[in-house]
Amino acid sequence: MEKVWCGTRGKVMNGAHTFFAQDSSHNALIYANADVKRSESSEEIKNFVDYWLTIKGVVNETLVFDSQLTRYDILYELDKHTIKFITLRKRSKQLAEETTKIPEKNWEKIYLPIPKRKRKHVYFVQTYVSLNKGEKAFRQIIIKNHGREQPTYIITNNNNLSVKDTLIIYAKRWHIENKLAELVKFFNLNALSSPLMIRIHFDLLWTISADTFYRLFTNDIKRFENSRADKIFKQFIDMPGQIVYDGKSFTIKIRKRATTPLLLGLDKLKNDIHVPWLDNIPLKIVWTP
Repeated sequence: MEKVWCGTRGKVMNGAHTFFAQDSSHNALIYANADVKRSESSEEIKNFVDYWLTIKGVVNETLVFDSQLTRYDILYELDKHTIKFITLRKRSKQLAEETTKIPEKNWEKIYLPIPKRKRKHVYFVQTYVSLNKGEKAFRQIIIKNHGREQPTYIITNNNNLSVKDTLIIYAKRWHIENKLAELVKFFNLNALSSPLMIRIHFDLLWTISADTFYRLFTNDIKRFENSRADKIFKQFIDMPGQIVYDGKSFTIKIRKRATTPLLLGLDKLKNDIHVPWLDNIPLKIVWTP
């Protein structure tokens, strides 16, 4: 355990640094590590790459992360291993001054079709910069007039993506912020049950498992595919019911409610369900008035 800043409580508390990785296509968490020391936090992205290599054998995806996640020298390590990434360049006073000297004629206007984004027309300039002296130059996209006072500097080694696609992909980084907010609000992820790391790992394991179960459940329900866990719990889980076991099978009696027709239309719930870890005992659901 280390002293960490807890933004939700506005003070420094004992806590565990945790690394999360999320699949942008369906917002599911695919990696987590709750035992990251502050001194080793910049290295954790390499641990994730090693993990993903053991799962798929290759890393074809483009990693998207914040500028605070790792160091510039590790970006060069990722590049040497042909790992594509999109991240931010740390803003400095000198960098901001250099940006103000860029002629207005060099700025190009682009439209970003991102839902709920207020400013969809932004201006950009594309250059190549070396983050470490003597090292390879990475692609840099400077953005302004995007709703922030200071320009944003995006760094990537993926030269196959257009500027538009690069900005749209980087915008998805906020999905992980929304996911973490959901885990804290609904699953109380920031409320540690013990100062022992083994119990924190256990809490994290069950939290991610529960979130995954909710996500798999919503995949079959039309118009609720992207709903948050708290909404799914309120609409489909938090309801009265009764479990009956006659020695041969389980019967789950659930009272009907407004969302019941959606569940009645699921093929998976029309047939008996067999529970593998209970000797394949059949289980059926009965909807009652």
